[in-house]
Amino acid sequence: MSVNQVSTYSESITVHDCHTNMEGNAYWTEYHKWFADALEGLFMSIVPDLRERFKANHLKIKLFDTYIKHIASAFFGDTVNVEIEIGQIDTKRSLIEFLVKFTNEENKIATGWQRVSLVDEKGNKIGVPEDVIRLGSTQSSRKLVGSVRRGKSKKKFEVPKLVSLHHTNTKGETYPTVYLEWLGEAREEFIMDIDPDFIEQFQHGMRTLTHDTYLRHYKSIFFPDTVTIEIQVGKIRLSSARLLFAFVKDGEVIAEGWQTLVFANDKGKPIRIPLNIIRPGLKYLAGI
Repeated sequence: MSVNQVSTYSESITVHDCHTNMEGNAYWTEYHKWFADALEGLFMSIVPDLRERFKANHLKIKLFDTYIKHIASAFFGDTVNVEIEIGQIDTKRSLIEFLVKFTNEENKIATGWQRVSLVDEKGNKIGVPEDVIRLGSTQSSRKLVGSVRRGKSKKKFEVPKLVSLHHTNTKGETYPTVYLEWLGEAREEFIMDIDPDFIEQFQHGMRTLTHDTYLRHYKSIFFPDTVTIEIQVGKIRLSSARLLFAFVKDGEVIAEGWQTLVFANDKGKPIRIPLNIIRPGLKYLAGI
């Protein structure tokens, strides 16, 4: 495989109206999509004939896990620079780590990482190419913040999802970013279920801000599978709560992760989580 000696890559994104919420903030899922697009650009800069080689050898890039932490916001009309570099490479597990930084006018607004592997048409991992190994660090994968520890509680909030054609690639496999979109939809259903007055509170200035999100993938799902998103409540602090998510198909967990939400006013200042959200949410507390 012919590989260029490129270990970093950057591209600029203009925040369009379709990327934002009603207040003009770029929605948190967009950062994951921008990361995925830029990652493809990095691979193409490393291996110029990547698509042709992957097609000829029936290879693909499979996402192992992903994490993004938000520091500040990007708004409609802003230019966001997405900078990626190759991190550590775990040759034993055939994992390649990519580190990402999102900046706006040199101000850091988010950071994160992804780990991916190269797989054949049957989904079996293949070794990391030697030339790619030389671009990164060949230590074992670092202990990142994304460990998943779901609770033992039997009480879970469940949201079913059907894989439609527009969720998939040419082989019918669900895109990784679709899981995150479903996660966002499920969290909103969960909050509105435990707090029927949430919309009214939102109209009076309460906000739920995404601090960070982690998701690990185990198996793929395809059109027209049905998957159930199970939600539990993890750590609760004065102004924040961590929600735990599991994507379950036929009783098997095919992906899982968590997301930390910060409750704030309409100026972005953290506030106490309202008791009318905490009290009904406790029945879903993990470990109880």
